[in-house]
Amino acid sequence: MQAEEIYNLNSWNYFITNGECELYNYTGSQYVNVTIPGTLGGLPVKQVGRGYPGIVGTGSYASPLISVFIPSGVTRIGDSAFEWAPGLESISIPNTITNIGSSAFWKTGLKNISIPNSVTRIGVSAFRSCNNLTSIILPSSLPGIADNLFEGCTSLTNITLPLSIGSIGDSAFEGCTGLTSIIIPNSVTSIGNSAFEGCTGLTSIIIPNSVTSIGNSAFEGCTSLTSIIIPNSVTSIGNSAFAGCTGLTSITMPDRFIAQVAQIGIGGQLATDYMVNALANNDAFVTAVANKIKATGGNYGIATQSGLSSAIEPLATKAQITTAINEGRAAGIASVTASPNTWSLFTSSQIQNMAIGDLVLTREVNGNFILNYDIEQSSDLANWTVYSANTQIVKLPADKAFVRIKAKQ
Repeated sequence: MQAEEIYNLNSWNYFITNGECELYNYTGSQYVNVTIPGTLGGLPVKQVGRGYPGIVGTGSYASPLISVFIPSGVTRIGDSAFEWAPGLESISIPNTITNIGSSAFWKTGLKNISIPNSVTRIGVSAFRSCNNLTSIILPSSLPGIADNLFEGCTSLTNITLPLSIGSIGDSAFEGCTGLTSIIIPNSVTSIGNSAFEGCTGLTSIIIPNSVTSIGNSAFEGCTSLTSIIIPNSVTSIGNSAFAGCTGLTSITMPDRFIAQVAQIGIGGQLATDYMVNALANNDAFVTAVANKIKATGGNYGIATQSGLSSAIEPLATKAQITTAINEGRAAGIASVTASPNTWSLFTSSQIQNMAIGDLVLTREVNGNFILNYDIEQSSDLANWTVYSANTQIVKLPADKAFVRIKAKQ
């Protein structure tokens, strides 16, 4: 294929495509403050930039560019148009621009920027590593936040996401350490992998009930995040989505994720609290336990902090079962740690021989504290289903366990 011809006029290198000029780069010596020409050789300039090293790029992090004026009539800012221009502080974008290419402003010195509503596409990494960028106004017609769009924008503190976006791409805000809060509009259905990873200043975030998926490591390392509510609309949460969120004290999410708390990065007391709450409020779980008790011969009761309740025959009520499960909350676990003898304690062999499904808190030899539930009789504790991450409890007897719901002996 024949190579395209590069034209030069007034120190501008450019291509001609369908009667329009696409600027490639500027070859003059005076390009600290650049005004993009509206025409070259009688033809309209429609695109600024056509790949690395950009309009005034030098192939290194040393461009002297400070400001750029783009006249009305230009419709596209191309890929890498102003990449590697750390001194670029201001740019005028007319409302004729419809497209901003990938890496267009990567590693520039822009402090704030307003993008007109005429823009319908902003490419991946367009503002990546703009370390001086503090605020940006995005167009109302943007369909999504592209991958890596604001990655590494450490000074970004203020951004309003338009109501038009349907997704937040992979690593879109990764490493935006200055971002303290963000409102995700209810048009968003997916939050990408590592979308907010390492946003250490993020203290709060609202996930709307339009979101159905949260990617791997989406909020990993958000150490200032204290609470999060995941709506019932979410059907998938990726691995390590909340790993390293050391400031989290509260998490609310659908009980369908009860077996995934460790996988998504929730551990310790927070995992135990979530898991117990989820079980206590899961109608299917509580009903299954009640039905199992009802279907088993004999008299059965509920293990509570004060001891075994009176025999309930033939069916423990859902309210009673829920109450028993709820006693596994933080306060209940703390009381077991302090006074284990106030709870019903059983040896491993006794647990193995129980005739109905039991919710059991056990302590292993290494001191790890695990909550198990098995709807069927188990002859081997190794076969029990583990629903929580390990939590260190140091005062429970090594060979004992206390039973939340148990057969009366």
